Amino acid sequence: MSIKVFYCYAREDKALRATLEKHLGNLKRQELITGWSDRDIDAGKEWAKAIDCNLNTADVILLLISPDFMHSDYCYGKEMIHALERHENGTARVIPIILRPVEYEGAPFSRLQALPTDAVPVTDRKWRTRDEAFLDIAQGIRKVVKELFSGQYVYEGNIYFYREQYEDALKAFERAIALDRTNASAYVGQGETLCQLISKETDPFLDADGRDKKALAAFEQAICLDKANARAYVGKAKALFNMAGPFLEEPETEQMLEALERASSLDPKNTETYTLQGDIYFLLDRYDEALIAYEKAIEVSEYFNRYASNRKGDALYRLKRFGEAIDIFDRVIQEIPHVAFSHKGKGEALYNLGRYEEALAAYEGAIALNYSDAVTIYIQKGKILYQLNHYQEALAAYDQAVQLGSTFQQREAYKGKGTVLQTLAQEALKKAGVQDHYDPFLPEVAVKVSEPGDPFLPDFPDDEGV
Repeated sequence: MSIKVFYCYAREDKALRATLEKHLGNLKRQELITGWSDRDIDAGKEWAKAIDCNLNTADVILLLISPDFMHSDYCYGKEMIHALERHENGTARVIPIILRPVEYEGAPFSRLQALPTDAVPVTDRKWRTRDEAFLDIAQGIRKVVKELFSGQYVYEGNIYFYREQYEDALKAFERAIALDRTNASAYVGQGETLCQLISKETDPFLDADGRDKKALAAFEQAICLDKANARAYVGKAKALFNMAGPFLEEPETEQMLEALERASSLDPKNTETYTLQGDIYFLLDRYDEALIAYEKAIEVSEYFNRYASNRKGDALYRLKRFGEAIDIFDRVIQEIPHVAFSHKGKGEALYNLGRYEEALAAYEGAIALNYSDAVTIYIQKGKILYQLNHYQEALAAYDQAVQLGSTFQQREAYKGKGTVLQTLAQEALKKAGVQDHYDPFLPEVAVKVSEPGDPFLPDFPDDEGV
């Protein structure tokens, strides 16, 4: 990977162009750039086509400005105009190089940063030697080349990120930063990748807290470099949210919401801004505000927003608007049937409405899709099956919860299982004709006298007492 440089110059400046090439020799040897000028045209090739082809594929276009360049209709008119078009659409970088003194006020390239420093011409007496002027130019071009390489690594990192190859993405963004420490996009990419790596970690001994702090530092650096970068503000809020954990304190909450307000003012259509706002309000039990935020995220999304829709269902559930929650979960299931969370959310809302058979079907759907917290579903299944008087199936559900759950979940499952067993015991005792208060684990207080023909006691002869 190298940067292709194109020299746009007048023939009268051929010697100065050749000297510039020599000063760029170190960049060539390091394979950072490859240069092209009309001297590279092979015999037999059409001159104009070769120039156009290389002008169209160059990454950096050097305009070697002089009186002869300004006078040339081909250089000033065709090559320069096309070069500036590519600069405007972001497919190339154009750098004016002032070789000789010339009046160029108002020229199309005059708004661009020119080299050498302060646009002092190479041949001006202010330079002690021409080599000094060309060194200044070479250093300026090196800086631009490093910026371009940094941009290429950001592009590569974004591809890895969207493929969920986060370790590779992180390496690419760190290379981009090493090349250009003013690249705000590289810091944003680094921060977002670190946040994704933290969410993927399952090992409690990994330094998630350290990565959160590094992510926060990356976003803050991006904001310092580019105060209009909405993604940086969203990332800052996300890093603070991750560091806060399940318990939000007032100072951190204010920082998060301020960052998100800034992000929404810079980019009103950034869906992540509103989903994160919703998550913060949800954690603070401010469900009405969370609902508004999730609805805004759904509104500005260019595609069906599964996450915001599910979270909207959650907020409606917490507000006890169960019917509306079922409707939104049904919409998610219709659009994306394989989302286990939606089936589980629908099941909970149906359960609270007493629609047990439908709730059971929804829970079965979540289990079939390998919902991450299957234990909770098995406990809920046990409750529903108990309500439906399917006691043996309820016991089986609680047994599954005991087998898969944590200590806390096992306690809840055992409690449910005990309720089922107690009900079964009471029904059995009723069938046996025993009162509900009968306790089989206490000794009998009175001695039962057998009646003649009692099959459970032996018959004794009349002359023998008991």
